[in-house]
Amino acid sequence: MSTTALTRSHPVVRLSAERLALGTITIVGLALRLIAIDSRGLWSDEAWRVYAARLPSVPDVVHVAWAQPPSAPLYWVGLHWWIALFGHGDVAVRLFSVPAAVGAIPVTYWLGKLAAGRVTGVVAAGLLAVSPIAVEVGQEATMYAWSMLLATLAVAAGIAWLKSGRGALLYVALATVLLYTHYMGALLLAQLFIGGMLWHFRPRLWGDPPVTTGKSWLLAHVAIAVLWAPWLVAMSLRIAERWGELSQLQHRAGWDELYGSAVNLSVAASAAATWPPAGVTQAVVIGCALLLLALVASHRPERRTVWLLASLVLGFVGVIMGTSALTGAWLVQPRFLTLVLPVMLVVLAASLPVAEVRQRRLAPLVLVAGLLMVGWIVAQVNGTKTFYTNPVHGHEGPREMGAWLSSSVEPGDIVASNHPLLLWSLAQYYDGPTQGLPESQDVRQGYRLWPPPDQLKLADPQWTALSRQAANANRIWLLYLPVMDPGDLLMGKMKQHFRLIETRNYPLANLYLFAAPHAP
Repeated sequence: MSTTALTRSHPVVRLSAERLALGTITIVGLALRLIAIDSRGLWSDEAWRVYAARLPSVPDVVHVAWAQPPSAPLYWVGLHWWIALFGHGDVAVRLFSVPAAVGAIPVTYWLGKLAAGRVTGVVAAGLLAVSPIAVEVGQEATMYAWSMLLATLAVAAGIAWLKSGRGALLYVALATVLLYTHYMGALLLAQLFIGGMLWHFRPRLWGDPPVTTGKSWLLAHVAIAVLWAPWLVAMSLRIAERWGELSQLQHRAGWDELYGSAVNLSVAASAAATWPPAGVTQAVVIGCALLLLALVASHRPERRTVWLLASLVLGFVGVIMGTSALTGAWLVQPRFLTLVLPVMLVVLAASLPVAEVRQRRLAPLVLVAGLLMVGWIVAQVNGTKTFYTNPVHGHEGPREMGAWLSSSVEPGDIVASNHPLLLWSLAQYYDGPTQGLPESQDVRQGYRLWPPPDQLKLADPQWTALSRQAANANRIWLLYLPVMDPGDLLMGKMKQHFRLIETRNYPLANLYLFAAPHAP
């Protein structure tokens, strides 16, 4: 008996092969998320969260999350406990994301199996394992690996409940935890709620009617809203308090941002910054072609579930872009897209019409889908390789600045910065005394959103504070963000009154060493 016949006649053999494939894919995904995890220092978003998570108590950490709205507290608290166990070194804090990033792989398989069968699940899991943006967030100290895992779990649990009538409590629990991990989960869950209600009241849109009743589906989402309400109210009050600052974040999303979203979902930011534009565009075109194929060529009985998943992805991106385009609010954050990344990959995996592969009339379509999938995987592998060799946020400088200061600062020296966020980044690598100009900010109040550079009037207060501190110091180390000093007013006064000894330039900021006039 041939191997093909044996597999077809023995489900146990087929299941074992499936488990072997999924296990292998998961191990590969784990390896990719560990490679080069310590090759670069924390970038500013990571360092800010680690600094906050290092506060002594959980209430302090929750207060930081509340003080910087919109946000969600669960990742911060989890990282706080993780640091208490394993320390705050670069590898330690990044490893907190690895279990979530790897766990998302079998969960993506589950979602794919629910949507279009086991083969789709295995293919989707494989695509997530090598996805550049999934690898990137899987080895950084931010909440996006966890929000990606929880979003995929919630979508899968919701579809499983709709189809089987079982798992209501699981869905409510996962959806609630998602909202407390990332507030953008509310947009995804709202779309899933609408899709489920349409499925119930217009079953022809999605095939057979769901087993779960429309009333149960509605009540579940009411329960989710009630469970999230305490944080939502608190966050809304804080947004109202800081509206004067938050309203300054103005940038209307346009076609460039929409294309940028497709690029990030395709090959992520590192490849976008270094590849020739034609190579990036090719990857985006392949992804769009696979998406269209999935909508028309996925196995007929599961096609409507694939449409539902595609609507979640397109709606998520479309609402963010549309709201920003209409209101001018800057809502476009590339890492938000990771919430729908596994869902998108399930849709792409469904483009392979494996159920009809033996129908001669579909042979050309199968060939086209297969070639496109090969092209997509090649782009993913190359994008991940680019992240390792030239990460877009790599080598920003805090690690290097911290090492220089730790080996060079002498007693009595002043270490100051014209932006407190630089000090919070530096704190990961340098534990000596530092001072913000004109004053340091309490991390528990969140970081200040400064007005546009042409409205900044900081040079005089910064200079007054620095000159007062430098009266009895021999040397001044200045972490300097040029955008915070329009017209180089502060820097001009520094060079007028102090002697510049050394300059080191980094992507994040510059570090200057000045000597006082009375210094030897």
